[in-house]
Amino acid sequence: MTNIQKARLDILNCLFYILSPILSFPLIFFSLIKRTKGSAFLFSLFAGYISYMYVPPYIYDKARHIEFYNDSKYFTLSEFFAYNFQHQPDFLFRLLIYIGSVFGIKVHFVFFFITFISIFLIMKVFFDVIKSYNISAKYSTLIVLLSIFSFSYINIFSGMRYFLALSFLFCGIYYAYIKNIKSYYVYLFLACITHYSLFFFIFI
Repeated sequence: MTNIQKARLDILNCLFYILSPILSFPLIFFSLIKRTKGSAFLFSLFAGYISYMYVPPYIYDKARHIEFYNDSKYFTLSEFFAYNFQHQPDFLFRLLIYIGSVFGIKVHFVFFFITFISIFLIMKVFFDVIKSYNISAKYSTLIVLLSIFSFSYINIFSGMRYFLALSFLFCGIYYAYIKNIKSYYVYLFLACITHYSLFFFIFI
């Protein structure tokens, strides 16, 4: 497939996504296989949409996040931090929910954004590896398929805090050991303030 054909496929995907995110998935999946420039972005948008629509059972983490969203709209910033640090030493994930609550952003849009960022960071690394090492089409297809089907979708759509932290950690390790880019410190820091348990992985 030529670059022009890939660009046209991305445009078609965007149109289908606007019309129906669910019906756009087969085309997005095909774009991932063909490694179009917009495929990782579009797949992340699709995952974000599913996260937006997903209604969790009461016992799942996402239900707790919704409760926190409803409660935090009454907090001042200092009250938010006081409440947060009573329960956990990290704060970034809850801060995003708190900001959404204070500014009246629908909680499901917050979940959409968090899921989109989490998936996009990981897919961006996969595609960068394929491009950097000039991996053949056959093996790049295998990598894409393994990456998609290895995700824990319960963690993506319910345990979002830990998955977001893992995506930061994943990027940090990649930039540190593969790309040798100093900005990996930023990703490792974001991982720690999103979920404190990852500090031990970073330390090791």
